[in-house]
Amino acid sequence: MSEGYNGWPSRETWLVMAWFNPETLEGVEWAKEAIEEAYDSTPDFLRDFISIEKIDWDEIRSHFDEEEDEEEEEEEEED
Repeated sequence: MSEGYNGWPSRETWLVMAWFNPETLEGVEWAKEAIEEAYDSTPDFLRDFISIEKIDWDEIRSHFDEEEDEEEEEEEEED
């Protein structure tokens, strides 16, 4: 993971984790949809203040992919 803002690539990516705190890949997708819906309903003049394109969804997803891999390795070691 690159070191951009509190260990995340951008402040916007970190904010997704701080505000939504997704715990699964499904939670990530839910957060993405919620943010996009809210953005779509935001007045045009306010959209200039919001940078949702800076959210690195792939980085967030990879965070959960790594956790799942670690859990699988732990389960294999227990067997």
